[in-house]
Amino acid sequence: MRIELHIGESKTILLQKEGVGGYNWLLQNPDEESLQISTKILPAKSKLIGAGAVLEVKITASKIGIFILSATYRRSWEKQAAKVQQYEVVVT
Repeated sequence: MRIELHIGESKTILLQKEGVGGYNWLLQNPDEESLQISTKILPAKSKLIGAGAVLEVKITASKIGIFILSATYRRSWEKQAAKVQQYEVVVT
């Protein structure tokens, strides 16, 4: 997925989380000076036990360039990811 931003601009992406199973999204930011990443877990809309939540990821651009932000969905003790999403962030 491609995200286009201007310096100082922000974009929010939402990553679905399961409520059980030990899986979490891990973000790999290639350049912390160029892209500021903040996250917040939004509660599940359902009140059922084990209902999934959403990880809200806010990306703010501070330098011009093209960056690849990776999000891997895996358990902390596993090396193989269940899901991988990559975002090409283009800052002008």
